[in-house]
Amino acid sequence: MNRRITFPPSIPNFPAYALLAAITAAIASAGTIGPNCNSCNGGIYTLSYSNLQTSGGTTTLDVLLSIDAANVSSTLGATAYVRDVAVKVSSSTNTSGNSLLAPVSLVNWSLADGGLSATGCSGAGSGYSCADWGGSGPGVATGNGILDWKFHLSIPAGSLITSPLGDSLKGALRRLGGSRIGALVSEGITLSEIPENRILRQKVARRRGPALLRNTSAGGPRTPAELPAKG
Repeated sequence: MNRRITFPPSIPNFPAYALLAAITAAIASAGTIGPNCNSCNGGIYTLSYSNLQTSGGTTTLDVLLSIDAANVSSTLGATAYVRDVAVKVSSSTNTSGNSLLAPVSLVNWSLADGGLSATGCSGAGSGYSCADWGGSGPGVATGNGILDWKFHLSIPAGSLITSPLGDSLKGALRRLGGSRIGALVSEGITLSEIPENRILRQKVARRRGPALLRNTSAGGPRTPAELPAKG
């Protein structure tokens, strides 16, 4: 559906820079930042979630960090490798319920509590989960294009951060020899629900109607936000 955007008559010549700022804010609020943020190093970063389920006082979900790294090496002027990444979507996490899927081979990566510093996963910073590279070489090459890390997280119920730019991501890049290159990625980002997951929940809610909102105790029907995604 086409929509007309009209500006107030008091500003007939809407400044181009203001329009650009509005577009940038809209992109950030949709869960994507880059490539021109302060520490993005030419990468485009997206943080999204799916499979949100709550039982008792615990919520589990899959958090996907996607990095379009195709232009990182050209921005930095040398081949760059992603060494470590960390995300924060809650004030705390339950380590025993967390797991990781990462690019290349999973045996090259380990999951650690806390954020990261210039030397790698630091173990410091409540709520952060860090994917630590342990394979041969400096990390996974940015020339591979889009890189995905999926964190399966267990967090306290009601603690998921979905406010604009309220979530956090960090990342460390290395040269072929292992020395640091570029800025240490440290940015606020907005966690967004994967659209397919949201559409599925809305369809289920329409089919089931008000019965879906009944008591969730003893395995009863869940609210739409607690339904698992298909697949």
